[in-house]
Amino acid sequence: MELDLSGVGIRNLSKELFQYIFLTGLYLQYNQLTILPNEISQLTSLIYLDVSHNNLKAIPKDISKCKNLQQFNLFRNMITSVPPELALLVDLNDLSLDENPLVEPFLSLKNKGTLEILAFLRNSKGMRKKKKKRKDKRGEKSFIIFNFSISMN
Repeated sequence: MELDLSGVGIRNLSKELFQYIFLTGLYLQYNQLTILPNEISQLTSLIYLDVSHNNLKAIPKDISKCKNLQQFNLFRNMITSVPPELALLVDLNDLSLDENPLVEPFLSLKNKGTLEILAFLRNSKGMRKKKKKRKDKRGEKSFIIFNFSISMN
C-alpha cells in the first residue's frame, strides 16, 4: 500500500503516520519538511521513499531499520552528508542526492552512483567490523586426546 502526501504543504509529520507499518511507498515530495523523524524507522515495509523537494538537513540514522528500502529520493534538500548506517540497507539500489549542498567526499561520490556511495559507507571507519583480538596462548599447556574404539567381529 502506498500513501501520497506530496505537495500539500506539510511541515511536520504526524506520529500517527508511523503506525501504518504496512506502507510500501511513501511520497512526501514538494512539502516543507525540515526534519525526517527517527520514527520513520517504524515503517519497515517501505520499499520506496520520496522526500525530495523539501528542506531536510539530515538523514536519520534509524532509516537503516527500513530493511526493505530500495529507492530513496532525497534530491533538492539541504543535506550535506550521509550517515554510515545507510550502508546497512542492502536492498537500496537508488539513492538520489542531486541538488543538495553535499560536502566531500559525498559531493564527488554522488555522480558515481548509489553503489559507490554505499561501498564508501561500508568501508568507512564507523561501519568496518572490528577484528577480535586472538588470545595469546603461549605459555599455556595444551594437549589432544584421541579415543578410538574398534570392535572386530
